[in-house]
Amino acid sequence: MKKIRLSASLLVILLGSVKYSGQEKIGLQKYDYIINGETNMFQGIPNISLPLFNLSAPTSDVTISLSLNYTAEGVSAFNLISDIGKGWNLSPMGSIVRARTKHENDYFIDSGTPDEARSDVYYYNYPGGSGKFYIGMDKASHELTGVHISPSNDKIIITKDVAKANKIKAFSIIDTKGNKYLFDKININKFERWESGLEIKTLINSGFFLSKIYNAKNEEVVNIEYETATQSSPKGVLQQQKIKTVTIHGLGTLEYQYVDKNQPPIINSANGRDWYILEKVVLKNFKNQLISQYSFKNWGSDYLKELINLDKNNNQIQKFSFEYNTETQYPYFDYYGYPIDYHNCNLGDGELLTPYKTNRNTAAYNTLKRIILPTGGITEYEFESHSVKKNQSNDICTECYYDNFDFDKIYTLNFDTQIAKTHTFILPSGYQNRIYAKYNYTLHPNQSGNPSNPQTIDYQINAHNGTVFLDPYEQNECPETNWFDLTTQTLKVDFFGLKKGYGTLELYAAKQQRKDKNEYGYGLRIKSTKNFNPGSDIPLSYTRYEYDTFVDQQSSSGSEIGPFGEDIDYDGRKKETPSIGYTNIKVTDMISGNYSRYFFTPQDAIASNFIPSFSLEERNMAQYFYAMGLLQKKEDYSPSSQLLQKHELNYQFKEVPLAVTAYGGSVKKVIISKQSSTTENYISGSKKLVSVSENTFADQYNTLSYSKETLSDGTVVEKNFKYPQDKGIQKLISANMVETAVETTVIKNGKQTGKSEIKFEDTSTIYPTSVIAYNMQNQSPVTVSTMDVYDSKGNLVQATSKEGIPVTTIWGYYQTLPIAVISGAPYAQISSLPTVSAAIAASNSDYDNPANEPALLSALEALRKDPALQSYTVTATTYDPLVGITNTISSNGIRVMNVYDNANRLIKVTDALGKSLKEYQYNYKH
Repeated sequence: MKKIRLSASLLVILLGSVKYSGQEKIGLQKYDYIINGETNMFQGIPNISLPLFNLSAPTSDVTISLSLNYTAEGVSAFNLISDIGKGWNLSPMGSIVRARTKHENDYFIDSGTPDEARSDVYYYNYPGGSGKFYIGMDKASHELTGVHISPSNDKIIITKDVAKANKIKAFSIIDTKGNKYLFDKININKFERWESGLEIKTLINSGFFLSKIYNAKNEEVVNIEYETATQSSPKGVLQQQKIKTVTIHGLGTLEYQYVDKNQPPIINSANGRDWYILEKVVLKNFKNQLISQYSFKNWGSDYLKELINLDKNNNQIQKFSFEYNTETQYPYFDYYGYPIDYHNCNLGDGELLTPYKTNRNTAAYNTLKRIILPTGGITEYEFESHSVKKNQSNDICTECYYDNFDFDKIYTLNFDTQIAKTHTFILPSGYQNRIYAKYNYTLHPNQSGNPSNPQTIDYQINAHNGTVFLDPYEQNECPETNWFDLTTQTLKVDFFGLKKGYGTLELYAAKQQRKDKNEYGYGLRIKSTKNFNPGSDIPLSYTRYEYDTFVDQQSSSGSEIGPFGEDIDYDGRKKETPSIGYTNIKVTDMISGNYSRYFFTPQDAIASNFIPSFSLEERNMAQYFYAMGLLQKKEDYSPSSQLLQKHELNYQFKEVPLAVTAYGGSVKKVIISKQSSTTENYISGSKKLVSVSENTFADQYNTLSYSKETLSDGTVVEKNFKYPQDKGIQKLISANMVETAVETTVIKNGKQTGKSEIKFEDTSTIYPTSVIAYNMQNQSPVTVSTMDVYDSKGNLVQATSKEGIPVTTIWGYYQTLPIAVISGAPYAQISSLPTVSAAIAASNSDYDNPANEPALLSALEALRKDPALQSYTVTATTYDPLVGITNTISSNGIRVMNVYDNANRLIKVTDALGKSLKEYQYNYKH
């Protein structure tokens, strides 16, 4: 089962930032390092992420963020090696894919229940949002609709393929800011699985990919172009979409450049990796001029070795290097695709495992071990196998395997039959009664006798010949290796034969007690992270994660996260990897000794007072909470185990009926209707400060409707929130802008101390028109500010303060950036001024060609000195789009210039005469 990544990422890169830059560059300085930030603690999953580009689409609230991400799940041999390398992927631009494909069709409408629809579960993502849904049918309209399984207010619109029954042509998703995302580029793949003894082979729509983004005015702001590869198969034509270009209108493009193989693409290639190999991602402005680029180097291997940031002249700016825990192709893998470094017929591996069982000593082979930063600093990772508590007996297994038992060499008999043919000894206690004997001998030279007689020396243990041990994987006889079942610890070994010789008899056995009470497998979790300064072997930070229960360190707190439905087995051995969640996690700062204990709500305690819709299916409406992990308590301790702080949370769940049915009954989603928390701070073990908070959420959209906070000094602060649906603002509801709080009331110690409201009184737009506050004495409204004028792109042009002073903003660069702010003048008074028109035109010319910036500066100076504006203050700004601010001009005419290098990094701030005010240096280790 695919996992929804709930937290952002384990890594936070310290970024150099440039205002209005349109992008954020990785800018690590000498002692910057990757730190442990947010992670999916509950599942032990670190999202290791390096941000590459961060681009804001003009005239919308859409940000295109591109990052390089690593997940240990991608190391599994059963997962396709991506176009970047094993375990690595670029953040997706937008996709809708199935998780557990069971059906050929995209959706079903059974003849017996024409008012109901069902489907596989679909996972989706777009810039700034994600979730999962299935396809149902709206009871009122009888139209197909996306039914959310995870909490979301995104509106999902389904377009059926009229030419193909039960197939989807496209999905559209409208976010809560009114932006629309169109998914109409389709992957078509083979679908093969066994069901009821029959093999199913067909083609399915396996993925729908984002092609266009529209703002709330239904204007296209982003276009994504794909290379569509096709390939014939016995069942039809396979189809794969590969992203080529992301065009952000009014800004620039992101280009994906792949290695040219001079041959048509191969879909579902047999070598286990993506046919495409990504070589570069390039950012260009709308004039097709190169701004920045990243190069991916694997040097002919399956592993990403280097990430190199290049300037517009292809010079290296900074380099990240990656090292791994071996890069070996192992012949054997566990049920989940992780390496088993098994040596055929070798009893000395320390554990005698059932074939394809997870070997926790080798499961993390091939994973990321180290990131070497451009500064020379290092971040290290250690992964380990997931574990769940398993109640197992200590009886001898009939297959002769001992999973999770130490398997030791317990005795070595050195013998010489010329000296003695019988040996008696006592085996050490604490081991199983089945022993394994590895026999090796050499005949003495120059022995007389008939050459046709047997040239061997045989042996018996306690008068038994033993049973030949078979290689667990190949099922071949292991040379000179037998096993024996004993009834006593005393062994009598007899050697016999016509020849004499010398050698060793090595005896192995499994201990009687298991290493712990767990079973291992299910993929990998993070065990520790370390950070090192350049040139240092001593970690600057070292964090360790432990997942055992707090009451028994022999027992894992992990368990499988539902749904517990059909167990899909694709090829007779490969199993779908379930997610594992942990209820107890200890996180220790190994440098300071401080540690924290996290308690997560057990799965059977989540929404336990009712049965969620589809409780045993992946459509389970409570599944999201099972996967995300609900923190129940967190305790922080000093190195001496003194409690410093305790934070406890409680949740109330509620079922809310939806406008769809299933199995004849109403489908109900599960929400958290109320959440409360208590924080206690301690000094010297005594309770010091206590604060309490609670949040209440509305049923329909699960928006925050009420909050209450009781501070440690007894102060009580309450807030009430109202939304478009509460105030009847239908145009915002129609635009799906249902999460915008339009009214807030504040109550302190029982007395109302504040109330504000955002008005949307222009019927022709969805933009706010004013902000209203209320007099606390008589509740009369007071206008705090008005938003008077917007331009055709939705930019705010004029706002007026409570005192009646207007502020006008002049938007240039084709209405994408503010070039001048005039305080005191209304827009109607200055909009027709020739100097205003000239400044706008000059900014457009500067956008077209940065060489025209001097003309823009002259136009802005003329605007600032226009006699018609002499009573007002005017400030001005110029830009190099996708790079940053180039000039700022204050109201008194003082100009400050920003100077950038070929990598578009700010290197100098000067005055108008070129005198340096600030300088910046970037020192990277090459």
